[in-house]
Amino acid sequence: SYSPTERKESVAFSPHIASDYFVKINNVTLSEWAFSLDLKLERDKVDASGFSPTGAKTWLPGQKDEEFTVGFRQDFGSSAVDDTLAPLYLGGSAFPFELRNLSTSPSRTYSGSARLYEYHPFDVELGDVADTQVTFAVDGAVSRGTA
Repeated sequence: SYSPTERKESVAFSPHIASDYFVKINNVTLSEWAFSLDLKLERDKVDASGFSPTGAKTWLPGQKDEEFTVGFRQDFGSSAVDDTLAPLYLGGSAFPFELRNLSTSPSRTYSGSARLYEYHPFDVELGDVADTQVTFAVDGAVSRGTA
């Protein structure tokens, strides 16, 4: 147990500005068009409680529900956003992904396989930059590594 007089080992704090992230979808690098990234690693919290004189609950980790959302500046050019994402949605099959932060050392990498269940090629308002928010469902396990 920890006491207030006990010294803890010091760990260097290294904040960084989110300015250099790498987004690769189905072996196409889309980082140039990406402006936001949210990787959600989540699992069910399963109540495994029984009768207990303390009234405390017992929890077990359940199935994973992992996904990531990328905000893209929409582009209909060759090998750009729509040219990459529309076939993935229309085809319905799984594809590889890789997400990395490049602004820290070591660079943290998350990768795996994903599917695209919803795609909005047009999500615009008059006078605004044409953006699209795309949520990818992870298909299987996410691998965490360094690059």
